[in-house]
Amino acid sequence: MSATTIFALETTSGNTLHIEDVNTKQRGKYSCIDCGKELYAVIGEARKKEPHFRHGDGVNCSGIGDRALHNFAVQILMDYSSLTVSKDLILNYTQPRKEVGFLDFRSDVAINYTGEIIHTEVFVTHDLTLEKISAYENNNIKCVRIDLSNPELLNAKKEKIIDEVLNRWENKTLIGWQTKMVPALTTMEADKNIKVIEHAQWTFEEVIIGFVKAIVVFAIAVVSFYLLERFLSFLFRPRYKKA
Repeated sequence: MSATTIFALETTSGNTLHIEDVNTKQRGKYSCIDCGKELYAVIGEARKKEPHFRHGDGVNCSGIGDRALHNFAVQILMDYSSLTVSKDLILNYTQPRKEVGFLDFRSDVAINYTGEIIHTEVFVTHDLTLEKISAYENNNIKCVRIDLSNPELLNAKKEKIIDEVLNRWENKTLIGWQTKMVPALTTMEADKNIKVIEHAQWTFEEVIIGFVKAIVVFAIAVVSFYLLERFLSFLFRPRYKKA
């Protein structure tokens, strides 16, 4: 029996769709991303099962939807323009492009953020190779790795998947982002929980404020020491008796 899926390739547009994108009145032609065979949308209140795509009779496809989830995540990156990559950094990007080459590799989607090209990689079942990670790190090429390996996402609602791709930052890892506070990742296996945040650079105003604070602390210390010395001198001053 063929596996059902919530994802399908729309023949006309070439886009990967979620079952929730299908109009109940005006349906298109869909195909399976795993086997390429035609899919049929099963939706409507008369059905007891959750909406899904199914294969035609006699088609044997064992795909579990991992490739489809990957492609749908790529489609989300292409359709939107905001990506949260850390607790403190949201990339409002432009000009998303698929399969952009760098060195001997290609990324899933490359985006433009403040004039800089940043690559994104979607991980469902096949993680980045050490060679690809090294290419990013050794050449200071910025990459955002998006972890969608949670198997529940293979049957999740559309909004849940969009939130995982765009808004949740805990599943993001930044590769090739050189900072003063956090060393660059050497390997993904070394620590998958390292989350490199926005460049930790001191502004001119912060330097001036820090300098003034240092002077104030130093002045307080000098005055305190002087007052203590005067107090001790008064307390232990020589005492003379009358003749």
